[in-house]
Amino acid sequence: MFSAVKAPVSTDASLRRLYSRDQGDVPALLRWVFSSENLSVVQPRSEEEAVDAVREAYAKGVPIVFRGAGSTAFGQSVPVLGGLVVDTCFLKTIRRFDPDQGTVTVDAGVRWSDLAAYLAERRCAIGSYPSSWYSTVGGWVQTGGCGILTNRFGPLRAQVTRLRVCAAEGAVLDLTPNHQDFEAYFSTEGQMGLILQVTLRIRPHPKGEFPLVVECRDLADAWKLFVEGRARPEALHAALWNTERMRHFNRTFQDRMRRKQSGLGERGLVSGAPAVLLYAESREGWLALRDWVRGQGRTELPVHVATYLWGERFYPLKGKRADQSFLGNELLVPDAQAPRYAATLESLAHQAKTGLAIEANAAAPGESVVIASFYAEAGSAEVYARLPLVFTMDRVGVESFQGRLYHIGVYNTPFVDRKFPPAQLQALLAAKRRLDPKTLFNPGKFFDFRTRLTPWLSPERHWRAARWLIPRLEGKPWALRLAAWATKFLPVASEPKATAAPLNVAARECVNCGFCIPVCPAYLATRDERTTARGKLGLALAIDGGFKPSPADVELLHSCMHCGACTAVCQSTLDLVPAWRELEAKVARAAGGKPAAAIEKFVAEVEASPDYLRLLRRGYIVEREAPAER
Repeated sequence: MFSAVKAPVSTDASLRRLYSRDQGDVPALLRWVFSSENLSVVQPRSEEEAVDAVREAYAKGVPIVFRGAGSTAFGQSVPVLGGLVVDTCFLKTIRRFDPDQGTVTVDAGVRWSDLAAYLAERRCAIGSYPSSWYSTVGGWVQTGGCGILTNRFGPLRAQVTRLRVCAAEGAVLDLTPNHQDFEAYFSTEGQMGLILQVTLRIRPHPKGEFPLVVECRDLADAWKLFVEGRARPEALHAALWNTERMRHFNRTFQDRMRRKQSGLGERGLVSGAPAVLLYAESREGWLALRDWVRGQGRTELPVHVATYLWGERFYPLKGKRADQSFLGNELLVPDAQAPRYAATLESLAHQAKTGLAIEANAAAPGESVVIASFYAEAGSAEVYARLPLVFTMDRVGVESFQGRLYHIGVYNTPFVDRKFPPAQLQALLAAKRRLDPKTLFNPGKFFDFRTRLTPWLSPERHWRAARWLIPRLEGKPWALRLAAWATKFLPVASEPKATAAPLNVAARECVNCGFCIPVCPAYLATRDERTTARGKLGLALAIDGGFKPSPADVELLHSCMHCGACTAVCQSTLDLVPAWRELEAKVARAAGGKPAAAIEKFVAEVEASPDYLRLLRRGYIVEREAPAER
């Protein structure tokens, strides 16, 4: 179908499975309704190849989905109607560093971690940045980034001075803030076209990192300190954690220490009381915050504890176990409403007999991102039964506490008006008609609500049906348990079977965050995610479920370097190299052996590559086995 596209296009079955989902841990029925494996994948290596792919697909009326790191959990990059998935991760050139103008221009596929390292070498830094540290710059623009240090530097939108984009028919546009369509590319999750380049403001590199953490009497006391603390001129960032979130920190710390056979695993890191983090970038600023805190009769936690908790900002999903799924929501809530909103969430969770972890991060002045999450027992029935709680948290936050949805994706599409005020929504719809008149960019969600099963039904009818149904499911877990039971009679892929095998346990503990991808030397050499931990663990579960790997799958699975980089960055702190030995042995038995000569040749080529040496210098590669040792 895409014979004229210059970049490689793949329709391999295992790759289609991989690109049909994102980080979200959703049950099989939802994946079946809102995701399609009827897709092709293209990985452009230049702007010309990317524009060429968009132009041809658009001319042929093929749906186009733009994908960065795939590290979102709400289905933003899920191909609801199939089509062509444009993987932007190899559009990763840092094009221009201009310290005189105070800007840097990067391709959309550049990872934040790589950009930060590049700027640090030049004694510069970015302003606010995402907690998903290995996500792409373009992906965070489309998400409408509001992350760490937003309290001082504003959301991502405030740092972008120029966008280069590809709209309908492959038209390339250079947009500055005074262009009528500039704003339309923020927070619209790929609805307006492909982001090609982003120009960002930069700043001098900070003198250091100085976090301060204070435990509080209760949640109301923590909110008071959070609001007052974020207003301090020294505080570049402020975060709040409730009791359940502090328990998560304790549990993950203890698990990590036990794996290291340390006696620290027998005691917690913190008491478990709600806590507030305030962050400065100079010792003088930290001392001013400390003195202010002590002046209120409070005492900060030890520096090593604060440093550990500050480092955990990059690992929001750490702590998932093999028998758990994550559910939750993210809302932007006014600080004046946030304390009552958080207390209401805890009350709702108590009624539902589940613990609710709440984290808040300072966003725009007077507003915070409130993230509420809870575990559900893995398996479709239990996850379905917990979904009504998510529906209620969203509705209550918007209707009673002036909240706004942070993400739309697939699952919040019926309530897109909970994110944008009416005037802004109308302006975005007008931009959509200008930039995507055929409605081919990321269809099936946002402005164009459809499912893979009912693409012929109008978006308006989908909206009306969903907005009627969802409120009626609140407080009725039995109804969704019934839906889980009904999946037995539908052509839906079954949930992976749980076993005690280390490989199966690792696959179920993986949170699909994608941190392992940019640090994998095999991925950088092959440009194929099936060589990464996320790709291999997903494939391992598929094989357990009866999927037969292709010869290409077998070869890619054996491309692993056993370097340990995936273990070094894993949110779940999984020891992955032993899992790769198990997986390779299983695949080799099924395939009648392993391609030893090809492995040795591949390893030699990768070890001589600049990417491998860069990862080695940065300390990601922590171990290595010779091919003969495998």
